[in-house]
Amino acid sequence: MTVVNAGAKGNMAIGLGNSMFNNTRQPGLEPGSYGYFADDGRKCSISSRGEPYGAKYGAGDVVGCGLHFGTREIFFTKNGKNLGVAFTDPGHSYYPTVGLHSEGEIVKLNFGDLPFVFPLEEMLREEREKLQATIFRVPLPAA
Repeated sequence: MTVVNAGAKGNMAIGLGNSMFNNTRQPGLEPGSYGYFADDGRKCSISSRGEPYGAKYGAGDVVGCGLHFGTREIFFTKNGKNLGVAFTDPGHSYYPTVGLHSEGEIVKLNFGDLPFVFPLEEMLREEREKLQATIFRVPLPAA
């Protein structure tokens, strides 16, 4: 998501929600959702208090949300940098969601039609290489 205009308050969020998520609220404030908030950089799940996570974001920033199915981890990105694991073991069947809160907030979404700013393919390649190195270190029994 590219933040075109942070609006009056810059109180937007990006995240994931499941079928139980009340999509009239921002992700992370309701059960069945996870969110990363622009105005203070906190991450939330089922609570408006949340906890510190990443930097604030606003106009000109590109923010992303990923669900790593192999590790069952949710992570967020800002301007091409992985901010680290935000949540673990989220369950199943989540969809991307964005919550805008104040007048004038404008975002542009990218669901893969354009290249992502975050180097996803590089992350996956590095993970494959680490896995392969681990496999090669496992001793084979003598014949």
